[in-house]
Amino acid sequence: MKNSKIYILVFTSFCIIIGFIYLKFDFPERTQKPKTGQELSKMYCASCHLYPEPKVLPQHIWKNTLLPEMKNRMGLGDQKSIVSKIGYDEYINLAEKGVYAISPMLSNEEWLLIEKFYIDNSPSTPSPQKTKAENHLQTSSVELLKNLDQKQGLTTYFGVHDHQLMTATVLGQLKVTDLATKKKHNIQLPSPVVQIKTNSVLCIGGNMNPTQKKLGSLHEFDADFKNQQLIIDKLHRPVDFEHVDLNNDSIKDYLIAEFGNYTGQITLVDGKSKERKIIATNPGARNFVLRDVNNDGQMDFYALTTQAKERISLFINDGNANFKETTILDFPPHHGSSFFLLADLNNDGKEELIMANGDNADYSIVKKSFHGIRIFENQKKTWKEVYFFPSYGATNLLEIDLNHDGLTDLVSSSFFVEPEFRKTEQVLYFINEGNFKFKIAHPELPEIRPMTMRLGNANQDNIKEIYLGNFEFQANPDPNYNFIEAVIITPEF
Repeated sequence: MKNSKIYILVFTSFCIIIGFIYLKFDFPERTQKPKTGQELSKMYCASCHLYPEPKVLPQHIWKNTLLPEMKNRMGLGDQKSIVSKIGYDEYINLAEKGVYAISPMLSNEEWLLIEKFYIDNSPSTPSPQKTKAENHLQTSSVELLKNLDQKQGLTTYFGVHDHQLMTATVLGQLKVTDLATKKKHNIQLPSPVVQIKTNSVLCIGGNMNPTQKKLGSLHEFDADFKNQQLIIDKLHRPVDFEHVDLNNDSIKDYLIAEFGNYTGQITLVDGKSKERKIIATNPGARNFVLRDVNNDGQMDFYALTTQAKERISLFINDGNANFKETTILDFPPHHGSSFFLLADLNNDGKEELIMANGDNADYSIVKKSFHGIRIFENQKKTWKEVYFFPSYGATNLLEIDLNHDGLTDLVSSSFFVEPEFRKTEQVLYFINEGNFKFKIAHPELPEIRPMTMRLGNANQDNIKEIYLGNFEFQANPDPNYNFIEAVIITPEF
């Protein structure tokens, strides 16, 4: 009994001492203020991609599309609604890959603070474009190619290879025209052709709509594009590829950009064994530029990723097709990255990086003042933006010496062009005047939707043509512009 009293006395004394310490000293946990919506947004939103400021997009976009999708991704949305939309198996698959959180990443109260922060601090209307250089009309020869079997353009590929004109449609048809004999033949492929290099043809897989299904394929043709064989199948919406030896065995391999949908990847397929190796994950792999960056005799490459974690990366090859990725430019998820290339624009022996960002689909279909053409210069191993031309919906880029003065000029096209710029910015000429200054011009074109753009020289006269493929989701309301399948432009300088 006596011992019990002693134990009670000791325990009581201990509690008093602990209580005194807790009251006396200012513990951070006790005085920490609840986080604000801004603090929470930087904590959670920046954990997946570059942080998006509220001001970059108008309020209705945040409220009606972006925030609901963010809520779903963070595990706070209506799971039944998501499952009914994409299917149970798809939902579980995406949850396993981290696209959707099954358990909430934060409390509902915290989410409401984030939501309020974005809605309260976003503008009611999109920001206006910056003042840009005058854009004059440049004389150009324009040839229209029409297809009377289809009212609107459905072209997914248009270009010239070895004196043959290639035209592909969304229905998987590839039309080949011999430019010398004018003979034509048609090939039916399992899905739309999106890229042709030498005698290899890349098919995107299924239709043009986003999907998680791996229906893409790579085919190899003979010299006259009549007979073909399947080389690689089960690709996830591939959009670009390179055929080059990457593992130093003197056999060309396939480097493939699998754009995907919620998920995607960059894949290396061994040219000899056909074994596949994933080089990088994340959806939105768009295009490659091959370079031996460190002059070690091994081919490295740059790659553009255009979804979520938008970025341009450099992949250094160790000689055995093992690559180390370094992000050289990082962009927020609303940037709309579309295409990039490398070219020496100021004749200093070093290449600049030129980028088109104008993708205007998915969750934020609205005018974006930050869309356009950008040039980045490599300054002491840091890529710095040295030029920007605002252009809604900028999509593709070409490098060409338009006026034959020895300086590299640029051509851009815009698939998501806004109505008021259809006449002047569907295609833009950037005529290089040195020191990253350009004279801006445009050809006179019909109203089309130029999804694809390539260079060619059909008549071998050293004057290159620009090949535009027209893709319209519905017939043009102006009947004068119906049936246009493609356009060939010859700039006249």
